[in-house]
Amino acid sequence: MATFTYTAKRSIKSGHTLDVDYVIDIELMSLDGEMPKPEKKESRSLGGNTVTVLHRIDTEISVTTDYIESDGSGTPDTDDFSEFFNSVAGGEQFTFNNGSDQTCEMVSMPTRTRTGIKFNYSFSFRVIE
Repeated sequence: MATFTYTAKRSIKSGHTLDVDYVIDIELMSLDGEMPKPEKKESRSLGGNTVTVLHRIDTEISVTTDYIESDGSGTPDTDDFSEFFNSVAGGEQFTFNNGSDQTCEMVSMPTRTRTGIKFNYSFSFRVIE
């Protein structure tokens, strides 16, 4: 079971309140985790010498959630995820817990896959060191 904790900022779900922390607990279908991604700039001289400036090494995690009901009958539902994704779309940080708390920020907005009346989401986020 994975947990996402965020502060509601946008697309506030009925019954939720602006600037309040909410938690989404969901099983993950896939977790492609913790791949280091260096942020660097390389310069190469005419003679072939290379100088590399390493700015940072980001750790990115990609997940696909288990299926959720689109009719609001389950928890979480599509309104929870709409609120979550829109609340962190501006670079706001959230917490991901899959065994330990990690502060994160979204890298890519989600893709949503539909199967009947169920949806699942795939998205990537960066761990903030």
